[in-house]
Amino acid sequence: FTGTFWFLLKVVVFLYIYIWFRATLPRLRYDQLMDLGWKVLIPIALAWFMALAGLKVAQNAGWSGGSQAVAMVIGAVVLLACFGLLRLASKVSSRARAEEGAMF
Repeated sequence: FTGTFWFLLKVVVFLYIYIWFRATLPRLRYDQLMDLGWKVLIPIALAWFMALAGLKVAQNAGWSGGSQAVAMVIGAVVLLACFGLLRLASKVSSRARAEEGAMF
């Protein structure tokens, strides 16, 4: 009996939170959702993957904690530069699309 009670309680709490989030968060159009995925979530996932791979390579190479920290900081700076360039390219692309649309 107690297992069924806890299961139903968890389901009710999950449904409450789901309905609460659905009612309060703004709805995204499909193009906005695709932009979020391609321009934000995929680069973050790739950066996370590269950071973990770099950490694993550093551990396997026997680097000390200080060397690993320096390598991670350098990697973070490179990733931030890549994200900055990506945002710049995105702004230039959207500006070019807006100007192209204004010509017709």
